[in-house]
Formats: sequence, structure tokens, C-alpha cells
Amino acid sequence: MGKRGLRYVINDSWEAGAQKLDGQSHSRIQQAPRLRSSPLAARADRPSHREFRGQRPLPLGLPPHSFDLLTEYHYDQLTAMLHERGMGHYGESHESGRAFIGDGMEVKRTNDVPMAAMWTQQPGVNKELYGYDADIRESASVAHIYGQNLVAAESMTASSGAWAWSPETLKPTADKELAMGLNRFVIHTSVHQPLIGKAPGLALGPFGQWFTRNETWAEQAKAWITYLAAVRSYYSKATSPPTSPISTAKIPTSPQFSATTCPTSLRATTTTTSTPTP
Repeated sequence: MGKRGLRYVINDSWEAGAQKLDGQSHSRIQQAPRLRSSPLAARADRPSHREFRGQRPLPLGLPPHSFDLLTEYHYDQLTAMLHERGMGHYGESHESGRAFIGDGMEVKRTNDVPMAAMWTQQPGVNKELYGYDADIRESASVAHIYGQNLVAAESMTASSGAWAWSPETLKPTADKELAMGLNRFVIHTSVHQPLIGKAPGLALGPFGQWFTRNETWAEQAKAWITYLAAVRSYYSKATSPPTSPISTAKIPTSPQFSATTCPTSLRATTTTTSTPTP
């Protein structure tokens, strides 16, 4: 682990529902120090986002400091444990609206890479999904306030249309993520394929998008990955807080996703040439 092996761990979205108390919760509520006294409290001596927008009231039914407990004993603890091992932390919170017992911005503030999610819908269906928009914007806001330079998202997750997706149908979701402030795609999902001649192979249950070497267009995937890498790099050089691309550049719209269809300025920044995992 660390610099000689695995460098990051992704802490997926909170999926424990509204479960919020255990046998020790009440004593911890009484003893827990305020978050701003923690060494992980804020980066670069920046004030908490709560100081910018005022203290947001807790949802009904949550005890005082329960948000702080989740932040300190789950998200901050994961960050500290990973840093001890020379590893970094990608952290999600509520995705599009899962029951969440914390403050999405507060729990991501110590992540090395604040992370969100954006799922696909059905091939050819691209309705506005405000919850996912807000999730990426939340992570981008965390990066602005606390000094991270990357905004990641579990990207293009699918629950329908197995092996029916293509760059043409995935591109609207990818472009929307960029517009919301993303500058690092975490493609969901690329399950390793240990067997030869057993297509379509292993999958993550009913969930995709099924981006593996058994995909029918796997041999042509370089152009798609080149496009994602090029526009991502063009919009944010990973050296400053991310910004929305809407006012800074025009996204290439060719359905062919060939590197030759991208503007020269985009091609010059392309560094990723990977294909689906074996």
C-alpha cells in the first residue's frame, strides 16, 4: 500500500440509511470536541463553509452534534488512517438523495479528492437530474473552499441497458459532469475479466456501465478515453480549484470521438490512452 502499491481508497456513498445511533452515541455526543478543534478541521487556515453560509439547522429527529459524529468517527477517521499508510481518500456522501445523516460539505472537507456521483438513465434518455448536479457542485464547492484541486465523480453508472451503451449515449452524461465542475472521471465500472472466451463476462451484478475488454467497442475505446482525458485536462489543469467549463470552452460534439475531431488545443493536453481493463 502507499507509494509502492495502492495509493487511494474510494469511500462510496452513504448507504446505511437513517440509522444514526449506537450504544455509545450518547456518551460521544457529550464528549466529542467541536470539529474546528480537530487537526483535520480546515485546510490552509480557511474558514469552515458553515461560516460562509451560517449554521444550517439539523433535520428533525437528529440529536445535536450527530453530524459531527459522522464526520469525525467515519470520514475524518478514514482520512487519518489512510494518511498513516501513505494513502489518499476519495469520499462520497449522499449521491442524488440517499438518506444521509451528515453535512455533505463537512464530511468531504478533509478528503484528498472530494467525490460525487452521476448515473446514466437509459440509452438516449438524458433528462435533467438535479440531485446529481447538486452532488458534483457540492464537491466542487468543497474543493474551492478547502483547497483541493480535484473534483471526482463515480461516473456513468448504469442500472439498465446492459452492454447497450456507447460513447454516443454516454457523452451527454460525461459533458454534464464537466459542466457541474468535475475534473476527474471515475468510470463505473470496469470489472476485471479473468476468463478467456467467456463473453460478456463478469459484471457488478445488475450495474454497469459495462466498460471491459468484452464490450463490443472495446477495441475502439481509445478515442473515447482520449476525449474524456482531453476535455478534462483542458478545463482544469489539476493545478487550481476547478471551474465550470460553460464559460471557458466549447465541448467538442462529434459523435465519432476521434482525437482528430478535437481542437488542437485539446489534443495537445491528452495524456490518457488506456483501454478497458483486462
